[in-house]
Amino acid sequence: FKPKTFMDLVVLNGAGRGGADTQMYLDMRDSKTSVVWKNQIDDICKNTFGIPIFQEQFMSIYAFLLDTEFDDPLGRVDKMRKQIAKFRSSPEANKAKDNLRKEILTCAKNKGMTQEQADLLWHFFNLAHGYSFNLAHSTCYSYIAWQLLWYKHNYPLVYQASTLNACYKDEMQRSVDELQREGIEIVEPDVCNSGSSWTVVGDKIYAPLTIIKGLGDLAAQEIVNVRPFTSVEQFMSSVNLRRVNSAVRYKLYMCGAFDSLPEFDVKLLDIDKYDIMMDKKKYKNDVFEVKIYEDKVVKEINNHLDYLRDILIPDKEQKIVHGIISTITRENSKNPKLRGDMAVQYKL
Repeated sequence: FKPKTFMDLVVLNGAGRGGADTQMYLDMRDSKTSVVWKNQIDDICKNTFGIPIFQEQFMSIYAFLLDTEFDDPLGRVDKMRKQIAKFRSSPEANKAKDNLRKEILTCAKNKGMTQEQADLLWHFFNLAHGYSFNLAHSTCYSYIAWQLLWYKHNYPLVYQASTLNACYKDEMQRSVDELQREGIEIVEPDVCNSGSSWTVVGDKIYAPLTIIKGLGDLAAQEIVNVRPFTSVEQFMSSVNLRRVNSAVRYKLYMCGAFDSLPEFDVKLLDIDKYDIMMDKKKYKNDVFEVKIYEDKVVKEINNHLDYLRDILIPDKEQKIVHGIISTITRENSKNPKLRGDMAVQYKL
């Protein structure tokens, strides 16, 4: 498609759904010509090279054929819009479709169109049942997508952090997996840099403290409010120990959130009543709501995905396939840490 103008983006958004002759649009655009109707349709479709693509255009053309207004007082124009959407393979739908075809061909001839023009007009109306989209929505969607892509290109880390903050919980793991595979460094929660949301610090994105189960916004905000910290001693003397209680401090310790501070005696955290000898990796695996994998794990996943892509999709020109692939299985993983442990969404 290779959009060249904003209108191309709008057409791509709308026509890409299957309700328009996109190839003819591209041919007209690239040859800098238009379908010529020699009537009001030329004005209705002036921004799409004479080709009706959007619902509003089909409704305006139908109103022109019936010598009525877009907002037809008898409701015929809107009825046609609904009727096209319901064209399916059933006796009733086929009959309605045939009646509309006869009506459009007759009205087109009454407007002075040639048989060739009338047939071409019906060709466009017939395609519209695939999924004719409306111009208003397509314009808004394209404008938003254009803005987001600009931010993603110019401020990738801020954009990605904002995307993570807007994710629903069930989407967050997939988003983190994709970012790590793209080479963006995601860092586990850290008391010196993390808060209650995904945060950009330098060239890294820090996970929020709140991805630790049982650690809420109040405790996270308390830590943010009294930063910076230069030592665990300062941390203990600065935070409200009721909000950041021993259970929270234990979670932070076991999850490595104090690791950026100078080495310290764990007794300073006053968490003696908890099992500090438990394996930290196992603990994090249990309490992290989002898993963040080490670089070497991400590399192995990427290598495995590349292998799957080459095996499953030998034809590089075929359409993009979205699929969830179990990339690490008990049969083919050499790394026991990865076995059966991760399913990722990969765009092949």
